[in-house]
Order: sequence, then C-alpha cells, then structure tokens
Amino acid sequence: MLKILEVDSIVSNTSISGFDYVINPYTGCTFKCIYCHACFIKKFTDHSKDVWGEFLDVKKWSGYLSNKRKIYNKNILIGSVTDPYVKEEGFLENTKQILEKIQKYNCTPTICTKSDLILRDLDLIKEMKGKIAISLNTLDEDFAQKSEGISVSSRIEALKEIHAKGIYTIVCVSPIFPYITDYKSIVDKTKDYADKFWFENLKLRQPYGKNILNFIKCEYPQYYDQYQKITPEYWDEVAWDIRNYCKDLIYKTDFR
Repeated sequence: MLKILEVDSIVSNTSISGFDYVINPYTGCTFKCIYCHACFIKKFTDHSKDVWGEFLDVKKWSGYLSNKRKIYNKNILIGSVTDPYVKEEGFLENTKQILEKIQKYNCTPTICTKSDLILRDLDLIKEMKGKIAISLNTLDEDFAQKSEGISVSSRIEALKEIHAKGIYTIVCVSPIFPYITDYKSIVDKTKDYADKFWFENLKLRQPYGKNILNFIKCEYPQYYDQYQKITPEYWDEVAWDIRNYCKDLIYKTDFR
C-alpha cells in the first residue's frame, strides 16, 4: 500500500548523539526485517491496524523552511527509523530529491541503509561530504535471507565501492543476534573499507521481541532457552569483548 503525503517539514529533532536533526523520507519500510522495532510508529500514524512491512508513506517535501538557519551547516542523520533506500526508492527517488533540497543548506548527511541502491547517489553524497552507514550483522547468507531478505555480498560490494569513491564509510553491526552474529568476522572482513564501526544490541522488548523469539524458536531452536535469559549484563560482556577485540584497530567503535 503506497501513499503520498505532503509534509510541511521533513526535519525532526533528535537526541541521537552526534546529530542535530534526523530525516526519514518514508513512513513504513518494505524490507520486513524480522528484528525491526520501528513498528512503534504505527500508533503515531493512521496505520494502527495495518500490517508492518505492507505499507509505505512517501513524505513529499517542498524543501521550504521558514527558518533556514535551522539546518544550515548541521549534521543530519537520514534513516534513523526506516531505511531511506527501500526498493520503491528506485522509481520514486524521494530520498534523492530530499538530498538535493538540503544540499543548499550545506548540511552534512549520514545515511543509514542496507541497500546497494544508494550507489546511484554516490556523486551527490560525495559532493555534500556525506557519510554512509551500511548495516551488516552477519556474513552468513542463509541467516541474512531468513532475517532480512537482503544479500550479504551486495552490501559488502557496495561498501567497497563507496570506500573507493572516497566517501566516509561506517559498518553498522546491527542488531547483534546473540550466539549468531559473529562480529569479529564482520570486523575482519570489512575493516579495510570502514572508517568506523557502530554496534547495536538486539532489542527484545515487546511487541517486536515476540516476533524475534518466535523466529529463533523456529529457525534456531538450540538458542531459544538462552534468548529468554538474556540480561543487561550479557550486553555489557559483549561490549567489553568488542572493545577488547578492536583495541588494536585504528578505527573507532561506537555503541548505539
């Protein structure tokens, strides 16, 4: 279900460290990742009864700002909730149009995506001195297809091309699936093409936590009991292990 929404502003305030504002070109996401926790936005829209992953609102923005100083020279995160390069972006070009509109405000965008469709806009992003974060939480194609439906190889090849273009690259190891995500192998595989690594734990809160546990029970039953016992202390140990493993790299790590 595709719907066009005319919006007065595309820019939202944020508490995310390192960024002044966020932009989400779409409401909804058609990737249907099993771990997605963005479904919370349904209750703030007119999609409370719709199935997450089966609707997409396209935020059409004129580009006009009553206070142009608001975003001038600011760091803006694009894709904080939903991926700005869903497959529909291929023909809608909404994210591309938004980038073109904020370019005149001298913004520095950081774009989060798991899609190689972003390669289409590399020249524009480089001209804006933007950064690109590629989401990658596994090297296992089978797990990627089951949990996201997006290939690992396409993302790694995109990462290489982005890096070769001279654009600042971030590998976003998100979310980390306990006992499944081999973050050490991901670091080893991508460290030559990454300027920074982000790490984020798997969110198991309800209601999306139920979907994840059902997925684990069905596809990885050997881990089901452990998933029901995951504590904050477990994530503290993971963070310590990651920092210790990455201590000799010149790349910085960040836990989100």
